[in-house]
Amino acid sequence: MKIKELLSALLEDPNRKISIRGKQKEIVGFAEFRTVNLGDDGYFKVIFDDHSFLFIVPSENLLLYTDEAPAPFDEIVDGDIGNVQKLSFRGREYKIENAHDYQYVVKLIKGDYRNIEGEVSFSDYVPEDGANELLSLGWIVRTGERADVNPQELKLNEVEI
Repeated sequence: MKIKELLSALLEDPNRKISIRGKQKEIVGFAEFRTVNLGDDGYFKVIFDDHSFLFIVPSENLLLYTDEAPAPFDEIVDGDIGNVQKLSFRGREYKIENAHDYQYVVKLIKGDYRNIEGEVSFSDYVPEDGANELLSLGWIVRTGERADVNPQELKLNEVEI
């Protein structure tokens, strides 16, 4: 299976079960997003019943996953987000890749505002060592709350539908 095939299967039936690294998950939120800075390069977020989530980035043939629900990373102060070129986080060094962007929903596939964050003002950092990982830091527009995430690459062979 390829990433586009996985995405097609989930779009066809967003109620299907999915297994990631051997753990069964139920989709509670699923949406397609765009951002101001990235334009037509869209991506999808899949939120699961255990609050973990999956980024699907078809244009980069990339899956990013985290077991952690979006939450503030208190060790990074608000004023640094998007304004500093480098950040240290959990013993790793990150550099800015996409500063001061704005995410919006193109299509809500499953769920509602309670399980899809919707519009977010954010900045993305990537590891200096080149790992496929993202440190995305930002604020949910609707609530003003921080919603930081640190998903890492997920190999397609770790996913079953």
